[in-house]
Amino acid sequence: MATTDQALMELSDKVKCYESTFQFFLSNEAFLPVVKDNLGMIIQQLQTDVCKLQEDANMINAQVQQEIGQQEANLITKVTYEVRKTLKPTFDTDLNTLRTDLNGLEVQTEFKLKETCMNLEDFC
Repeated sequence: MATTDQALMELSDKVKCYESTFQFFLSNEAFLPVVKDNLGMIIQQLQTDVCKLQEDANMINAQVQQEIGQQEANLITKVTYEVRKTLKPTFDTDLNTLRTDLNGLEVQTEFKLKETCMNLEDFC
């Protein structure tokens, strides 16, 4: 993230530099004839600079999106771990209770089945 912050600050500094330079030339009457005579070249240079700034901004945006994706993946991993860590004891307890209940049910079913078979033998 430090590189993104640094790149954003550099981009912001470039924009401020262009603004202050342009304001300086426009606010100084001595430079107005020069500005007027070279207006086409100035506009062309500004367009080039704006395109470069846009490229820089796009690069920074791509970098930010990549960092967000990485942070999102890290957060999902951390949350998943915490949820599992929190729920595992409850799950294990519930699973053990279910096993105990099933074992008891199996014993009862086996007993009832034997009892039923004995009753059938007595009946026949």
